Formats: sequence, structure tokens, C-alpha cells
Amino acid sequence: MITRKIETVRKISQFSRKMSVLYMTGDKAKDAYSPISPYIDLKSVFTDEKKMAQNLKSRNSTINFSETMEKYQKFNKMFVEKQSLEKLRDEISLELKSLQKTNSSDTKIDVLKEKGKQLRIDLHNLKETLYPIESDFIEHFLELPNELSNQCPTNEHERVVFRFGDKLDSPKINHLDHPSVNFNNKFSYYLLDDVAAFEMDFSYQCFDKFVENGYSPVTNADFTKRVLTEAFGSDQAKYENIIEDVPQVNFLQLTGCGSMESFLGYFAKLSVFPSVFPLKLVSMGKSYETPKTENEGVFSAQQSNRVQELTCYENSRDRDLIMDDVLNNVANLLKSLGAHFKIVYLPVRELQQAESLCASIQMYSPYYEKYFEVGRISDYKDYISKRILFNFKDKKDIYFGNMIGGTVVNTSRLAMILIENGKLLDGVVKKKEDSIKTFKNLFL
Repeated sequence: MITRKIETVRKISQFSRKMSVLYMTGDKAKDAYSPISPYIDLKSVFTDEKKMAQNLKSRNSTINFSETMEKYQKFNKMFVEKQSLEKLRDEISLELKSLQKTNSSDTKIDVLKEKGKQLRIDLHNLKETLYPIESDFIEHFLELPNELSNQCPTNEHERVVFRFGDKLDSPKINHLDHPSVNFNNKFSYYLLDDVAAFEMDFSYQCFDKFVENGYSPVTNADFTKRVLTEAFGSDQAKYENIIEDVPQVNFLQLTGCGSMESFLGYFAKLSVFPSVFPLKLVSMGKSYETPKTENEGVFSAQQSNRVQELTCYENSRDRDLIMDDVLNNVANLLKSLGAHFKIVYLPVRELQQAESLCASIQMYSPYYEKYFEVGRISDYKDYISKRILFNFKDKKDIYFGNMIGGTVVNTSRLAMILIENGKLLDGVVKKKEDSIKTFKNLFL
């Protein structure tokens, strides 16, 4: 049994190095199956090569766009050749059918049959040659980032869009010294008493506030298929893989129901009418990711409690209004705590692959003398939708939905910030019994 599991891990590891789960060429279909085949929008990238090259440079990306272009040109040349052979094959097939109907000479028919046979052999050989070239190019193409928003700061500095209160010259209180914070390591910690009550209670406050503002409450899964995390453009090292006895390339990954990735299963291969927009969802729960290397207590832990929102919208004219609405909701919730925070648009070099624009909600830790992110709302435009085929129909045309989403508040980090700012959660927490009663009501 142990040998079998080791072999399983080895096979999956080999798959993850050699193939994309999101896009599979025909030769790999024998070994694996991908439930999604993304829309490859070559036109959006290669019609303005300078724009993409500048995008990569601004993000400090290690991607060599010249190399990607060379791969594209090589792929495109062979793809055009393949199309020519397929067209010629179809023409011969039609001509053969026409000759057979008119009882033409057997010699002419035999010549065409032999020509068609040779074409099929040539086409097969070309496809076999094209598969690795196609796979190599598409995998590079899928690593290209989203286009940048005009509002995204292109210099080295963030742009503050909202600030509340001022940094306090508080005594340096380490949240790990608080009696209600039991921290064993990055993978194991738990909260007690009013700190635990606050984390749960404020999560419900945020969740309920978004529901009041027209968001539909949803419960997401803790596990997400790898094809969706790859579509999200995340670093695969971020996730814990769930290894199964039967080897799969599209295996489950632990993301948590309070993560952006956990929403994507709802929208994969989904086609809707424009009348559903804006489609607004909110969820809350755990989020899991590989711990940071820094030893910063709960701030660098593997898991945290989060409230997550996702808004799907139709076109760019709604973008600014939706982003402002989400950020206003977040700001109003945090202002009720009385602690200093700021909302900034991150500079392009700090964006993730799928982000076009990112609003980071940050609070200051006097102990570590730095800001920590307690929320992150991002504009993804139609980048993710093209990869998971989330689309809508307008008359006869099909378009891809736009998305704005992310963490409304990371209540685990928020609680630690309040402790370090000397708030001690006084006046913020409701009666602990009320919070526990609300939690228990979920199971009635």
C-alpha cells in the first residue's frame, strides 16, 4: 500500500511538470481529460506586442516575451500548414464523391484515393510534430498576465484612495503574547474568549452587510480542482494537493471556502443572459495557502478566516461604479472599529497574474512596524472568464463576463491588528453568548 501511494505521487508529480491541466493537446488525451478548454485570445495579445512587453516589464516578470513570440510564430506557421492540408483533404474527398456519382474512370478515382491516403499520412505526421510545439506555446501563453487597468499605478509607489484615522504610537504589543491567542506554529493556532468571539461575530457582521446590499449568500467548497486554480493564474506551490489512490492530473487542492478560487466552479462553462448582471455573491469561511517564510505569528499562518465577495458584470462602463461600491462597503465596516486603516491601489509590480487592478485594504501593526493586508479587492476584467468559459449571449454574439472580487476582510489578521493597537476589542464584540448562539443556529 505504501509503495502504491509513493508511485501515485510520482505519477502526479510527473504530470504536473509536463502538462497543463487547463489546456491539453490531442496526444495527451489518452492519459488525462480536461473538463475545460479555455478560449485562447491570440488577437488581444499579439495585435499590440509592445503593450504586452511593457506590461511584463512593469510587473517585473521573468517571462521572456520575445521567446513567447518565437514560439507563437513557429506554432502559427505549422498550424497554417495543417489547415492547408486539411482543406486539400476535404477538397479531394468532395471530388471523389462527385466522380463516384458520375461513374468516372476508375484510374482517376484510384489516383485521387492514393493522393488522399498520402495526405492523411502527411497530416497525421504533421499533427504529431505539432503537438509538443502547440503545448509548449500555449503553456507559455497561459502564463501571460492580464492587461492593466488605466487606474493601476505604473510607478513604484502605491496610490492611497482612502485613509481613516492615524497610526497610533502604541506600546509594542505582540499579539502572540495575548492570553487568548494560542499559537503553536504556522499550521496550528487557535483563539479563545473575546478574541475568538470577535473573529466570528465580525465575520457575520460583514457577511450580513453585503447580503443587505444585494449580495446572494453562498457556501463554497473547501477543495478546488486544479484546472480552476490554474485558470485563476495562481502559483501552484501555493496550494496543498490532495493525493488520491488513483493518479489524476486534475486533482483536488485545498483552498478553503473563503477563497476566490472556490467561487470558480459555479461559473465554469456557464452561459447566462445579460439580464442576470450584476451577479453579486458573498461567502465566508477558511482560506488556506502556503505559509509565508517570515515568522510573524498569525500574519504568516497557513489558514485564516475571511469574508469573500465576487461581482460579475457585463461591460467596462460598470467597472468603476462596482469597485467603488465594494470598497465603500468595506470602508464603512472597518470605520466602525475606530482603528486606522487605508485603502491603496497597489503598483503594477505587486499585482498577481490575473489582476488588472488591485485595491489593498491595509492596517498598521505597531509591533512589526509595517502594514498588513486585511482585505484585497481585485478587478480581473474577463481574464478568468475566458479561461473557464463563463460567457453571456447578447443577441447572436457571445461575450465573456467581467469579474471584481476578493477578500472583503481577513478577520484573523484584523483581530491581531486590533490587539497590537491596544484596542483589546473593547466595545467591538457583542456578548460572546450571542455569537455562539448565532453559530449554533447554522446547524438547526
